Amino acid sequence: MKYKKIVIIVSIILSLNTLVACSNNTQKAQNTQDSISKNEPTDSTNLQPADKTTDEAKTTKIEGRKEEFLGRLDCIQKQLNDLPEKKQYDQGDSSVGGIYCATSYYMYDEALNEIYDLLKGQLPSDEMRNLEKEEVKWITNKENKEKDLDKQSASTITRYSALGELTKSRCYELVNYYMTDSKIRINASKQDYISKLDNIENEILSSQEYKNAATGVTHDMLVLTDKKYNQWNNELNEIYNILKQQLPSNEMTKLNKEEVLWIAQKENRAKKSKEEQGNGSQMGNVSYQASLADWTQRRCYELVYRYMK
Repeated sequence: MKYKKIVIIVSIILSLNTLVACSNNTQKAQNTQDSISKNEPTDSTNLQPADKTTDEAKTTKIEGRKEEFLGRLDCIQKQLNDLPEKKQYDQGDSSVGGIYCATSYYMYDEALNEIYDLLKGQLPSDEMRNLEKEEVKWITNKENKEKDLDKQSASTITRYSALGELTKSRCYELVNYYMTDSKIRINASKQDYISKLDNIENEILSSQEYKNAATGVTHDMLVLTDKKYNQWNNELNEIYNILKQQLPSNEMTKLNKEEVLWIAQKENRAKKSKEEQGNGSQMGNVSYQASLADWTQRRCYELVYRYMK
């Protein structure tokens, strides 16, 4: 898809947040909502999934994952806010609007797929069947609104803005409805650590390596992606060691198993990103390292949100 290729390349060069392929079921729907303002984030905290008939009190909850996934969604928005296109778009430069809005959509679509996969693996079969029916209605609704936009000859910005905001809202709906906060906390300040993580990203964005990479020279881009991945990987190891010292043994055992799966998923995503740019190419190597850095950064935020006070 034309815009997806542009988004991947621009994101690697300017923000180094690599995008991965979207799943087939959510790619079918191209757009929704014909009037969402680019400057007004959707507040879906109190929304429930559409047409949900089961009493929420009786709904199965995924224990301890709510704050983690809220942290993941917050991290996505932080990464989007750092895009040069976001700043230019907010200032009225419509020429980069399509790139920014498409980037936003693909990143939230990826998150939605992950949330859905988690629910699919942990909800009882009868509840999952209800959710699957509901998901079909949700996708149909997106498709119908896409058709409306087609009739209106809507711009690329309008299309991706609408689709991105609806997908973002859906992420928050499912997280808030089906997940609970973790009951296990370690003796560490969540806010202090979030500030520390934010500072790491700010330092990267203001570094000389970042300025060099922004020129589009692949060697400089690879230097930056290596630097970014190493910094986030070191930070993740530090967070993990703190958790290892303070978490109860049974919780740490669960986290160790989860970490093995996460590492495998991270590698698979990075390989996918590399394939999209071409195996053996310089851009493929840049995309691979950028993807590793991106997902490692998100993992840092996830663990901080889940376990710290």
